[in-house]
Amino acid sequence: MPSICGTVRSPAELAAMEGDFVQKKFQVDNFRGSLTAVKDIRFGQVHFHNVYMNKAKAGGYVEDTVFQNQIHVMNDKSKALNIHWTLAGIDHEQNSGWFYSANKDTPQDAEMKKKLHVGDASALNVYTVRLSGPAPGLLGYTTFPWEYNNNPEGDGIVINYATLPGGTLREFNLGHTLVHETGHWLGLFHTFEGTDAEGNPNGCIPPGDHVEDTPYQRDAAEDCKPRNSCPEHPGMDPIHNFMNYAYDSCLEEFTFGQAERVREQIGRYRGL
Repeated sequence: MPSICGTVRSPAELAAMEGDFVQKKFQVDNFRGSLTAVKDIRFGQVHFHNVYMNKAKAGGYVEDTVFQNQIHVMNDKSKALNIHWTLAGIDHEQNSGWFYSANKDTPQDAEMKKKLHVGDASALNVYTVRLSGPAPGLLGYTTFPWEYNNNPEGDGIVINYATLPGGTLREFNLGHTLVHETGHWLGLFHTFEGTDAEGNPNGCIPPGDHVEDTPYQRDAAEDCKPRNSCPEHPGMDPIHNFMNYAYDSCLEEFTFGQAERVREQIGRYRGL
């Protein structure tokens, strides 16, 4: 499957950021074995910024009810992460330049976020634009928690508006793209994270996604078929995990270990 998520960093960047996290994260040994502590609910606020060209079907305008449905999807699918999302606001911004050209590391992305971003590190800002490209194309990208201090205005998630619940992007219109990108925003990596000694992508190489209970996975899954791409490690590929690539209908779970990592990440970097 092509790269449908733009939340990718170099091995050097990931190593440096993970080193910072390990050094500075909260001491969680006192509750690591406590199911009650890990299940404490955190509450997050979501601000939706609907950037559109016009109100025609392909113009990107999204009705408020769709964003309300997306919040329901996020809360339903993120229960295992012990976070409850509330809808803090919706705004609609007509700007064809941002709608067509905002993309990762573009001037339009920076301009859009500078004008529309609200809140602090704990506020989830979600921008909906077109994100052009070959089908299915890039569906979304986001920032990681530890990047906030270097660029507060740039924090947040950008997704293709057609991936929202009931959208027009076939196989990717159940709202799971935002669930996936929110996982990154909370500090999770792809389940197939990893590179070999030459720098080539290879999720079989430790430490993988830094989560103990997600089996190693060489590369992104393209469908829901069971597979074992890292036979040297125990477990089948986590093809149904939200941090994998697959059709929305395939994705349905987060693990206890991912919930623990999220708790540590947002405690350290997002004040949640």
